[in-house]
Amino acid sequence: MVRQHLPALIVHVMFFTGVPFGRMDERAMAKLKQAFLAAEDRRQPALALGTLADQGIAVLCRCHRCGHQGALSAEALAAQVGADLPVPELGAKMRCSGCGSRDVATRPDWPDARGFG
Repeated sequence: MVRQHLPALIVHVMFFTGVPFGRMDERAMAKLKQAFLAAEDRRQPALALGTLADQGIAVLCRCHRCGHQGALSAEALAAQVGADLPVPELGAKMRCSGCGSRDVATRPDWPDARGFG
């Protein structure tokens, strides 16, 4: 709902922060958008593994170190770590099979949004 109004909100923020409209380059605009979307994601409650398992949605895991990613069954994960565990917290319990890093991000593997960005 808020993402539909993102361009208007960015213009609003630019106006009230005093950033001249013609002086904000693409990189600054991208950072502003990322900060806004990150804040929006923090306001939304995290889904539990059991919820995803009930809907038949997998969990997408991505290593921040090497970029390796893959989708895992939410049903299998819920059976191993518990259905009440929020999906974002699952990453702290995982290790990348590519490089061994523990810096793994997890999120629902929504059917219409593949990849992390």
